[in-house]
Amino acid sequence: MILTESTNKDIQFTGKVGGTAEGQQSIYLRRSDNGNSYVKIAFENDELVIEEKVAGQLKELLETKPIPKATMEQITDQDKTASEKAQRQKIFNEKKFKIELQDNKLNVWLNDRKVVNKLVVNREIQAGKLALGSTWIPGEFNDPIHDAQFSDVTIASLANSDVAKTILFTNEIQKPQQLMYTFVGSIKSAMNWVVDNF
Repeated sequence: MILTESTNKDIQFTGKVGGTAEGQQSIYLRRSDNGNSYVKIAFENDELVIEEKVAGQLKELLETKPIPKATMEQITDQDKTASEKAQRQKIFNEKKFKIELQDNKLNVWLNDRKVVNKLVVNREIQAGKLALGSTWIPGEFNDPIHDAQFSDVTIASLANSDVAKTILFTNEIQKPQQLMYTFVGSIKSAMNWVVDNF
């Protein structure tokens, strides 16, 4: 999904992300219209992965880092069995995040802890759109689910010498015209996935 009405260069993105640990939940910053350029922050198999793409060439920016287990919602034994609790944790796997990309420096906080400090990204990656993604990761998993759940989202342009900080979107404001999504991909690729997996 792409936030189509924003091409801001300097972005702050805060919220919560969840999904199956076996899949990948992704955030793309400064994504070009053709997808040949972006900075990607991904959560995959309980690890943080950061990549950049310039002129179609993909490069890993950071050695993968383990993500501490998120604090789960308290559920009493009367409410759920142990297996149901484990399944709930597997499905949601929620992490609180804050991401800032300003000029060519990237900062990332996970669960209120700074895990990436001023990581340098390629200066050729200029203003672009913000996008959210979800991908199935091949492996020895019981269920090839690849969901992504984003909540408590606020997207803001960062202040600079010419422009003040501006809220571009928050899900606390219920105005459909503020956020327009387009699905990345095609019906054909979706059908191919169904054919391959069922």
